[in-house]
Amino acid sequence: MNTRSFQNPFSGEAPAGAVMAALARLLANLPGFVYRSRPDAQRTMEFVSDRCRDLTGYDPHRFIENQSLTYGALIHPADRARVDGIIFNAAARGRRFTCGYRLQTAYGGCVEVVDRGVGVLDETGALCAIEGYIYRADGAREPGELDVPGVLDVDDATSELVDRMLRTRTPDVPAPIPTAIE
Repeated sequence: MNTRSFQNPFSGEAPAGAVMAALARLLANLPGFVYRSRPDAQRTMEFVSDRCRDLTGYDPHRFIENQSLTYGALIHPADRARVDGIIFNAAARGRRFTCGYRLQTAYGGCVEVVDRGVGVLDETGALCAIEGYIYRADGAREPGELDVPGVLDVDDATSELVDRMLRTRTPDVPAPIPTAIE
């Protein structure tokens, strides 16, 4: 591949449509979902990626602006106070957080999830949003997905890739996905 002909869709030079298509592909391949919520008790969602359906059993649009569901109501009642304390305390300071909890699904059961995110502060330093990534805590795989030895933990590799993409604006060639060699 000629590196001069490669156009990084995340550089400032790519058309907006290419950036959105690349971002949609990235989000569709994450083993969890990405969100942006308001800092309220209902966890009012402003954005939820499509893979939300895989964990919750609910279509993502139902959470947007609390159309028919609130994400906060899906957090197991015994976990809510602890989860709110961890997330809102860290988010209000613009700090990263990692929090595990049980999520009630549309199928009547619970799934253990990990919520990794950060608070977004406005120009006055006030908390205006929470952005994060939620995935299964047990590392359950989808049907047909292989357990390949020698590859970094999916969650660590995904987090590194997302962090790198958000930090990187204008490289000629994207960095390779990290892997471990046995």
